[in-house]
Amino acid sequence: MDTQQIPTNVVDLIVRKNRELQNERLAKEQQVRSEKNAHIDTGRKILREKITKALSSAPEWIREYDRTEREFDDNYLERIGRGWDNLSDLLLRFSIPGLPLILHNVDAWMTASVKGDEEVDPYFDFDQTVWHHDLDEALIYAKSEMLLFEQKLIQRDEFVRARQATEEKYEQDEQETALKNQQSIRQEKGEVEMLFAELKNDPVAILLMKAFLQIRHERNMFEQLLADADEISISREEHNFRKAEELRRQAANMERKAEEERSRANELEDDLRSIKKKLDRAERAY
Repeated sequence: MDTQQIPTNVVDLIVRKNRELQNERLAKEQQVRSEKNAHIDTGRKILREKITKALSSAPEWIREYDRTEREFDDNYLERIGRGWDNLSDLLLRFSIPGLPLILHNVDAWMTASVKGDEEVDPYFDFDQTVWHHDLDEALIYAKSEMLLFEQKLIQRDEFVRARQATEEKYEQDEQETALKNQQSIRQEKGEVEMLFAELKNDPVAILLMKAFLQIRHERNMFEQLLADADEISISREEHNFRKAEELRRQAANMERKAEEERSRANELEDDLRSIKKKLDRAERAY
């Protein structure tokens, strides 16, 4: 291998060419960033125009709670700016303090519903089948879901505390049982040693002692099996109790929603009667 030093003119050529390549790379990166930023600006402009147009179908008071634009990051805005998404399915998102998120399209509203149970922390998610054609209905539903969310938080806390108390009680019982077993074993060992010392010269007594110890060992094993069976039974009873409580809560929730629907139906009937009376008066006047 030729280990001679590279000529100065060749070194200068390499350095110059490397600098040119770096400058070209930086220029391309700058061009890409500029194009991306331009598409982002275009996408943001298009999005805002779409949101402004869509807001015209929402009551004026709720427009200040619009948070739709926050859901679109720069990557999504770039997609819009490049024309890859025309926002034909745009949904407005309203975040009203104290209520779950509310979605809105041209003629319907959707409120986030509470999910989760005692085993899972409650959270909000959208059920695509539950749409309201009236904002008042959506707000009533949103309020009831927030109350249900708060109830589930309380139930979750109670469940966690109860489970912690049960686990602590179980650990305490285990420690006490282990301590009692150790004491019992030491006591039995001492008693056996004393008996063997006294009866070591009597073969018949030794055989009887061994038989007695075997019977006591089998009895301890049987008692342990009974204790394990009791623990399994208690665990099943607790599971069934929790399941029954959940079913009662679901039934209460369904009854509450049915009552809301009945109330809404009554209001609609009142409206219909009022309209009918107005029509009757108009016909008589005519």
